[in-house]
Amino acid sequence: CRWRSVRDGVTYRLPSELEWEIAARGGDGRYFPWGNTWEPAFCNTAVSYAGQPRLEPVGSHPTDLSPYGVMDMAGGVAEWTNSTIGIESAPGQTMIVCRGGRWNRSGRDARSASRHPVPAHSVHLGVGFRLAYDSPDDSRDNR
Repeated sequence: CRWRSVRDGVTYRLPSELEWEIAARGGDGRYFPWGNTWEPAFCNTAVSYAGQPRLEPVGSHPTDLSPYGVMDMAGGVAEWTNSTIGIESAPGQTMIVCRGGRWNRSGRDARSASRHPVPAHSVHLGVGFRLAYDSPDDSRDNR
């Protein structure tokens, strides 16, 4: 986020878990970005194709589109958020909450409400990130 912020002159950050979920579900609380019915071919998960699951370029599934126009939230890679949770069985260990389905997991993980705790310092082929930024709203009167 810091590198891209410097490069673009915009302050980027990871979205919160709640921001991510709203972007995926829309205002009507749908199960998947496209609606409430599971359609394996609509996104890139382990059950989307016959044969071996595989990574695909961003935007390969135009039907994996949220009501806000955000793509690839049900398949592709699960995404880091800036939200964390503690683990009762391991005091002091922080887990980052990842959201979204991924190419090597089932359709259950593709639900917009699905969350995946991941150790804060881990690296995983099925986890990526999405950048967010706060857009200045010059039209709002802040008095």
